Amino acid sequence: MTTTEGSARVYRLQSYQGQVFLVDKHVALQIPLVRRRQAEAEAGGVILMEASDTKSLGKVLEWCEMHTPEKKATVPPDELRKWEDGYIDPCRCPIRLLIAAAFMEFEELEHWLSNRIAAKAIALAGKDPDEMLSEIRARIRSLGC
Repeated sequence: MTTTEGSARVYRLQSYQGQVFLVDKHVALQIPLVRRRQAEAEAGGVILMEASDTKSLGKVLEWCEMHTPEKKATVPPDELRKWEDGYIDPCRCPIRLLIAAAFMEFEELEHWLSNRIAAKAIALAGKDPDEMLSEIRARIRSLGC
């Protein structure tokens, strides 16, 4: 996930807890917020991810690393699905991870997390899938994301 700081291909992303991650440019640019603040990163600045604690930012970067176009082209789909199955436990997904994804405008990850949580909740509650997913997304939005 991280590379050496001397490389021009490295962006510095910081959690609100102060942890700085040195991230390959192509990995970091998957995050829409980073794309919007690319000039800051290119100038060697640190991009503060104000709504991301260290653990959540690390998990987002882990997702980004596994979903680069290069990885998607080389990792078999079954292996990627297996990795995704182990990425989070839908019963224990911290709300901080959802908030971080929403703050970063990372819709792909936000929707994937919401769908995983909804699918697990539906299986446990026996409710209508569309209704449950709608409720979960409404809850995320009500948190200011």
